Formats: sequence, structure tokens, C-alpha cells
Amino acid sequence: MSRKEIGYNELIKTISLLLFIFINFLISSINLIEARNVNVPGFFYNDNVKGGEGFVNYYFNQNNVIKIASNYDIEVQIIFDHTLSNKKMALNITENSTARIIIESREYGTQFQNRGFKRGQNRFEQKWNSFVKMSSNLTIEKLEIRFSVGKTYSINNNDKIAVYKENEDWEILETRYISENENGENEAQLSATLMNIDTPIYISVFSPAMDYTWIYIILILIAIAVPVLILMSKTEYREFIKSRIFTNTSVHRLSIEEVLENENRSKILDFILEEPGIHFNELLRRVNISPGNLVWHLDILESYKIIGKKNIGHYICYFPYYNTNPIKAIDIQLAKSKITLEILNMIQKNPGIYVNQIAKALNLDHKTIIYHIKKLIESNLVENKKVGRKNLLYVKSSNLSELKIDTENIFRGKPEGII
Repeated sequence: MSRKEIGYNELIKTISLLLFIFINFLISSINLIEARNVNVPGFFYNDNVKGGEGFVNYYFNQNNVIKIASNYDIEVQIIFDHTLSNKKMALNITENSTARIIIESREYGTQFQNRGFKRGQNRFEQKWNSFVKMSSNLTIEKLEIRFSVGKTYSINNNDKIAVYKENEDWEILETRYISENENGENEAQLSATLMNIDTPIYISVFSPAMDYTWIYIILILIAIAVPVLILMSKTEYREFIKSRIFTNTSVHRLSIEEVLENENRSKILDFILEEPGIHFNELLRRVNISPGNLVWHLDILESYKIIGKKNIGHYICYFPYYNTNPIKAIDIQLAKSKITLEILNMIQKNPGIYVNQIAKALNLDHKTIIYHIKKLIESNLVENKKVGRKNLLYVKSSNLSELKIDTENIFRGKPEGII
């Protein structure tokens, strides 16, 4: 073969290689194209996403949107919990063969005990109030996750995408904030990527946690203000427990003396008497026993009505047991919500106001107002009375007087809290 023919063959090979690279580049980039829209009338949908067709946009009720793209043909089943609203995310899936994938978007429930956690020096907590569960019959080679950022979607630009796997804890992923201009879309997004994923996995968004120190200070002050029992010494409290009339309905067949004489339970009770409102993780650090053992001893103390507990924010806090819970009328989580307080303040000043009027005055979505009013009704601070076709809202004045909230400072932008 002549030198000229060899050179010609090499040129053909080079052109073919470049063409092959270019075609693969186009195929990998085509997922950025918006392919088709699907309006879903209910809460679940089955579909086939073609490899390389780009993003398929599924529009569910209550402004829930999920976008799915794949390099390979996949069967998808998508489920949205009917309680969710304003959730929007995108999944770009890389597979090496045809897969069947189930995507479930659910309300964040009690099955996740690790509701707040640390990464290095930073603490995170769940505010997105939902998660997405992905299940597949195959290992997913690569998964790019994107969540839309904004007040509507309850996601901020400093939030982090997290993933949970069976028998593991939530793990904060390396999360990138993509501005509107960078990704060419109308809204900013959070983005994270996972490789070689064995499902099922759970995906959610976590926010940097607030400093709850002020809450504990307030709780301690409240506890100190409760007469008689708070002023008891540890010895007096134990004598009080032993001397009261108590009918044991617990599964634990122990005498009161046996309950109190246990070394670990005695330590736990001492810490709770010293710091009413102490939370589970702090007890775990101080008592220095396994989480399972701590749960066991706390359960015994609760069963015998030696201590009581209350969920405050994302914490379980423990108190000496009282016939009247010293903070029964105070919902700390409610006091931290400025929007809820603004709505409460508006109802108080305008008895008989209804949802549409509040939404218009505060320039907020109708569903957002309903969500906060539901919290107020559940806290027994507000009631609605149906008159004709309208639900008129009124404050329960007697209950509101027990919830002392510094609304003036809150509405002026000062730190939120109770007084």
C-alpha cells in the first residue's frame, strides 16, 4: 500500500472518530432539551421515558412537578402524596439497560428518627416536610438531582440535598446552587449527583438549623415559674414520687423503689430535675449509654409518671412529671413562624375575616394561608364558623391569652420568640 493510501486511511479514521465523539456529545446533551409535558389529573402516573428524548415534565395537582430524563428507555411509576403542594424537582437518570423505576413523593414522617443531624460543625434540620423515595430493579449508574429554589417551594439557596439509605443515617450531599442565568431556566436550583446507587433511596432537602439555645432558656424559665414541684430538691421529688397513690398499668413489673434505685435511671432523673426541658441527644451525651438503653429507661420513667415529655420543634424534651403540663398552652414551633403570627394577628384584629381576604392582604398563595390557619386551629387558638358559603375565622381569646408572644417585636423584625 502506498504512502498516499495510508495517509488517506488515517484521515478517514480520524474523521470517523471525531464524528463518533460529536454524535455521543449530542446524545448526552439532548437530555437538556424539554421534550414533552404530561398533565396528571390524579396522584399517580405510569409512563415510558425514551432514552435521549429529553426531560418529560409531569404536572400533578397542587403545583407539584417532577421532570425525568434518561439516556436509556425506562419505565416509570410516579406517586405524589395528596397532602403535598408546591414540590418541584428534576431527575436525570443514567442507566446501562432498560429499568423500571418507582418514584414516590411523600410527607416527611416519623419513620425517620434522625430528623436533625450534624455534618462537621453544622447542624441541619428538615423543613421541606417531604421526601422522594426511588426504587429500581437495577443499580442506577448515575443520578443528577435538582430542586427548584424559592419561597414557593420551601427551599433556600443555602439548603442542602440529602440522601437516606436503609439502615443508614441521612447524608448531606455536595450541593451546588445554580443561579437563574447559569442554567438558562426561569428559576434557580439546587443540584447534586449520585453514582452507582443501589435502591431504595430517600431524597430530601435539609436546612441549616437555628440556634435553639434561647428556646431552652425560655423553657427553663417557664419550668422554674411552676410552683411547688419545681422548687423541690431531688430528694424531695423522689419522696413525693414514692408517697403518691399510683396505679401501675405499665408492662414493666417494677416497684417505684426499683425504678428509682437503678443507677442509669437515677442519673437520667437527676439531669431532668437539674434542667427541665433537656432533650434526648443531650441526655444521651451525659448519661453515656447506648440510644436503645436510654429509650428503655426513659420509657420506664414515663410509664411510672416520674417524667413527662413534649415535642418542641425537632426535639423531644423531658420534664419532671406534673398533673398539669407547664407548657401545654405554648407551641414553640408556632411562636417561631412569623407568617402564622401575622395571620393570627390579622384574625384577632378583624374577627370574621376569611381566607381570601387574608391571602390578598398578605400577598400569599391561598394554599399557604390555609396551611397556617390549620396550624392555628390545631393549636386551639382559632376557630372557623361557616356562614353561608364562607368560613369566617375568629380567635379563641381565652386560649390566646395563655400564649404570650411578643408580636410587636416580631413584626418589627426583631428576634422571634415568646415572653
